[in-house]
Amino acid sequence: MAERGPAGGTTVRTAVNPSSRGPAGPRACLVVIHGAELGRKFELDRATMEIGRAPGCAICIDEEAVSRTHAQICGSGDGFSVLDLKSTNGTLVNDELVEERALRNGDLIRVGETVLKFLSADSAENRYHDDMYRLTTLDALTELFNKRYFNEALAREWHRAVRLEQPLSLLVFDVDFFKKINDSYTHLGGDAVLKQIASRARSAVRREEVLARYGGEEFVLLMPGADPAEARRAGERLCRLVRIQPFKLDDREITVTISVGIAQRTPELRRPEELLRRADERLYEAKRVGRDRVVG
Repeated sequence: MAERGPAGGTTVRTAVNPSSRGPAGPRACLVVIHGAELGRKFELDRATMEIGRAPGCAICIDEEAVSRTHAQICGSGDGFSVLDLKSTNGTLVNDELVEERALRNGDLIRVGETVLKFLSADSAENRYHDDMYRLTTLDALTELFNKRYFNEALAREWHRAVRLEQPLSLLVFDVDFFKKINDSYTHLGGDAVLKQIASRARSAVRREEVLARYGGEEFVLLMPGADPAEARRAGERLCRLVRIQPFKLDDREITVTISVGIAQRTPELRRPEELLRRADERLYEAKRVGRDRVVG
């Protein structure tokens, strides 16, 4: 259905309901085609999603030229539209300043220096970006984020936390006695355990947090805005989720535990790598004092 935009141009709503696509198929999305997070994809999986500099925004763009709550993407049975939220520097669609505009496949949305491309759920380009996103950011075995994606997220969240003077917590955890599991049940059994741990951990992670497989049997959880008490509760929850129910390996069941090390950003830590190193040191302390516990 054609609709008249606020600037007088005719636009076409993309007839896609944001809830009509299940996990098996791609959703409408925004892909960063210019800016600091080039290639990042944001699936439009809510009725409304805010774009802005504030950490709580679903589409968070950490630029000085972007307002804390800059714009909003709205979805309905008729398609998607973008609404400017009285931002300081304005929202542009296809280089035209707008207050509100219905979106069509391929439209370019500029906020600050970042340009996002709108792709409808059924476009071939969306499917391409979906495949590329999975290949470059996800671990093939667990379908969690991979080490490369995590390192980029750690650097991004570190600089944001420093600039905004906000807390940042990092958990590093791995499987206790994992070599014994591989020796007893082969590497296929070890892989099955890693997949089940990933599934359990994923259920306890909030949208703004980053859960990744860092390598081998080691996992990381980045928690922007989390203070030490929140991080501690998250670590204990992860231990409990792994411990509470046996793991199924074919027709057998085994008990598995994890050890967790926690670190928080503090003034004496100068780089994100130091945060990771401190969490890793505390993981090894957890193993040294008995395993199946949290240190930090």
